[in-house]
Amino acid sequence: MSINPSKGQPEKTFIRVDDDVLIRTISAAVRRLVFVAPGVRVKVARALADAMDMMTLESLHIVLDVDAEVSRLGYGDKDMAGVELLQTAAAKHGLTIHHHPGIRIGLLIADDTTLIYSPTPLLIEAGSQQADKPNAIILQAEL
Repeated sequence: MSINPSKGQPEKTFIRVDDDVLIRTISAAVRRLVFVAPGVRVKVARALADAMDMMTLESLHIVLDVDAEVSRLGYGDKDMAGVELLQTAAAKHGLTIHHHPGIRIGLLIADDTTLIYSPTPLLIEAGSQQADKPNAIILQAEL
């Protein structure tokens, strides 16, 4: 754990990431947004679609594994609604959602914040709500 000198508080390196954390981080981005994950749920897809309305498209990159297995395991919505919402929003803006099979880690870069996380396969586990059971590393640029 390191100390943030401007705030005098400890900065966390290991955190718990869920859809709410992803949405807050995506919503805060203004300059750069990169999202890589095995699937996407509707709430997160909406935040990404909203970002498409706010950011230059050159600064926004999305890569998903959209294979049916991803949905069966619970990395996204069972009916792929999040992927469909995102594809519709991307088409409206002329943006391409890239597909890469086999992705099982998550990466979110929003401006100077980088989250590297292990998405929860909801078919296998419910996902921890306990802060002392992290599933991510957060990196922030030091100013």
